[in-house]
Amino acid sequence: MIDIPAEKNTLYEILLTTTNKDQSYNTKPFGITITDEDKIHITIFPNRTLKNIQRNPEILIQFTQDALTYTKSALSKLESDDYIDSDMKILKKTDYVIKAKVVDIKEEQIHDQFSRTMKAQIMCEIEDIQKLHDKIPTLSRPTAQIIEHLVKYSRVKFMNIDEKKAFLSEIDESASLINRQGNEDHKEALKLIHDALESRI
Repeated sequence: MIDIPAEKNTLYEILLTTTNKDQSYNTKPFGITITDEDKIHITIFPNRTLKNIQRNPEILIQFTQDALTYTKSALSKLESDDYIDSDMKILKKTDYVIKAKVVDIKEEQIHDQFSRTMKAQIMCEIEDIQKLHDKIPTLSRPTAQIIEHLVKYSRVKFMNIDEKKAFLSEIDESASLINRQGNEDHKEALKLIHDALESRI
């Protein structure tokens, strides 16, 4: 088995691919923690990904450093050209793919600044690891900024109008960093997030 460039008990942003009811694939960004040599922990809120996992425990975890791919997956804008295979499963910008199986799901109630809801603690066992690209794992400031926006955007449905407007201002303020230090993919990713949020205000 190939080792992945990830440390134990450290949170990593990844793309999680699950199987839909019609056998197509759903890919969304999530945070994972590698807890042991063959164990992975994921926290998931109620959504299609959780339903897919409850129905089919086989999952793919895709590591990428591409900010635009993260953004397109979060906003459901991935297209066939983004994938290396015709069944739209593995993304071109993926560096490592982990095949894993969910072995335990624990649900719990939580309350935060936005809502009271449920979250699921998912434990997975690694079955296989494949390296697709030989890249040094780095995270640029523009990529980190895009991911930070995406994490916050995942909670936008719980925000009131004032919170959404404040978030939109944060995105606008980050444009100077993205334009100064980022590439064209970073700029496109920021615009996608901005437009998606603006459409919900």
